[in-house]
Amino acid sequence: MVASVRPIPPRTRSDLSRQVDPCFEDDLIWEHVELTGDVEGSGASDVEIAESRLTAARLTGVEVGRFRLVDCVVEDCDLSGAMLVDASLERVELVECRLTGAVLIGARLRDVSFTRCKLDGVALRNATGHRVRFEDCVLSAADLFGAKLTAARFYDCDLSGADVSEASLTGARFHGSRLDDLRGALGLRGATIDPAQVLTLALPLCTALGIGVADGPGPD
Repeated sequence: MVASVRPIPPRTRSDLSRQVDPCFEDDLIWEHVELTGDVEGSGASDVEIAESRLTAARLTGVEVGRFRLVDCVVEDCDLSGAMLVDASLERVELVECRLTGAVLIGARLRDVSFTRCKLDGVALRNATGHRVRFEDCVLSAADLFGAKLTAARFYDCDLSGADVSEASLTGARFHGSRLDDLRGALGLRGATIDPAQVLTLALPLCTALGIGVADGPGPD
């Protein structure tokens, strides 16, 4: 029997207490809350949110030293430019969120799905993940250098200009995704693409292998 690679969904609750315009503080733990409103520019050393919902929350530019989400649904939230150091996400769904330029270097992702999210320029360098799924997302110019994402799914996404150098994406699938100007294309070793993507990847692979392309035989 083949093990499923679809992320395990969050274990959510209905009895949530509402938090509007919350303030991040050091060593903060929130459980069973529905968080909405503006926390722009907030900073904290340690934030953990569990069994909760974040809806239309604005976290633009937040800086957190240790950030942990467990069993959370994050919908229509803005985390553009967020600096999430030592981030850990487990059983998390992000829907129609904006993470443009967010920094999640070395993040640990398990059972995480991104749906219709904008992640252009996101830094997932050296991130590790298992059962991570991206659907209809913008990942243009994303930094996936050294990322290790086991059996990831990138369906109908825009990865144009993304950097996958030294990544480990064995078992990943990229069907329907845009792969123009991909950097470090050898990082796709062991992944699966669809037939329409073969020509798009030809030049990046030639570049990665040091193969030149020129008209005519040239001078001997």
